[in-house]
Amino acid sequence: MRNLVFDDNQIGFGLSAHVPIDVNGRIGARVKAARHEEVASDKDVSAVRLVLFQSASRLYRGLERVLGRRSALTNQAESLEAHEKVAETAIRVGRAARVEGLRLRAELQGVRSRLAELDGVETELRARLAALMGAPRFEASIETSKDPPAAMEAAESLARPDVEAAEARVGAAGASVRAARAERLPALNVAAGWERNRGYGTDSASTWQIGILAQMPLWDGGGRGDAVARAQARERAAAHRLEALEDLSRAEIAAARGKWEAAKASYEATSSGLVAAEETARIQTARFAAGRLSAADLVDAESALASARSDLSTTLADWWEADDAFRVARGLPPADYETESNLEKTP
Repeated sequence: MRNLVFDDNQIGFGLSAHVPIDVNGRIGARVKAARHEEVASDKDVSAVRLVLFQSASRLYRGLERVLGRRSALTNQAESLEAHEKVAETAIRVGRAARVEGLRLRAELQGVRSRLAELDGVETELRARLAALMGAPRFEASIETSKDPPAAMEAAESLARPDVEAAEARVGAAGASVRAARAERLPALNVAAGWERNRGYGTDSASTWQIGILAQMPLWDGGGRGDAVARAQARERAAAHRLEALEDLSRAEIAAARGKWEAAKASYEATSSGLVAAEETARIQTARFAAGRLSAADLVDAESALASARSDLSTTLADWWEADDAFRVARGLPPADYETESNLEKTP
């Protein structure tokens, strides 16, 4: 070869492209697996949101119970204060013994003590709800439910985000099996390039090239076969997890339905008991005002009435909590959240 002097004008540049042709379906299968995984991740987020909704619902229903009990105890305290004044007048005129007034006063102090305890319970529930919401505090006013939940739907839908996530993962596992099998099939690639060169004592010249590369796997020590076996095992595991989750979902729906029915029956029984307690308290109050009833009997009647009122608000909150749990078991948010969302969307 001749010893040529280096040419400052020597230069070369170009472009090259390498495009795989998905003749065996490997690329398409991997894309489908990734899309299924994306759907599963989105459904996982929705499932976590439902769990948070249910946790917040329990705390909010707890605040409703506190508010209902406070209302009942406040009414009882007001009645006892009025009865204490009546007893003081009766004691002064000799129609009642001093022990009657002491009994009313002791019961009144007990009611005030229970009201103070409710303040502590409310503070704890508000703190836990604020922590769940990621807020420094929760100071919103609480409104107790006045009406019972709407009737349950007959359909037991399994459109739950956790079930849908499991279904998506079964699809991803199936696509991964197809991708692993495709690794054992021939692969086809198209390569093209263009290069521009200028050398010593020559003019610039362009070089074009295009080629098709076919690859056929022959032997890799069983690695591709093991990859297929692992992918198939993951697919079977995903299918079993989906089946188990569907069975668990049906069981949770059935259990939530039973709790809903039990909460409904408890509320209806408590409603009947409140009517009887109100009538008893009315009769006993009239007898006490007429001097024909002791303070002990009146206190028992007032206590029974306060307990019936508290039980009514508690059982209503229990019914709403059971309704929230039944909705979450079917993949739906609590009714209050759904109502607020619909109101926000209304122009």
